[in-house]
Amino acid sequence: YDLALSMYRLISNDFKSDKAWKNYAGAMEMAGLCIVMMRGSQREAEICFDSAFSAYQRHGKDWKLTIRSLLVLSEVLVAS
Repeated sequence: YDLALSMYRLISNDFKSDKAWKNYAGAMEMAGLCIVMMRGSQREAEICFDSAFSAYQRHGKDWKLTIRSLLVLSEVLVAS
């Protein structure tokens, strides 16, 4: 998961600079999941999911993806 996390962080920066907001949000969601799977910092995972939620909500305007990111975040919080 460590290699995947570094790749997701790398491409999320590229997506953000290209203003590809849905792709950026998806990469941030996956980075958050990698952190959770590695049993990393819960705060760091929350930041990733919050960034994904914000990108979906403000830029993507895709409510299905917004709700999905919230559901995953809530499961992460409940599990920890």
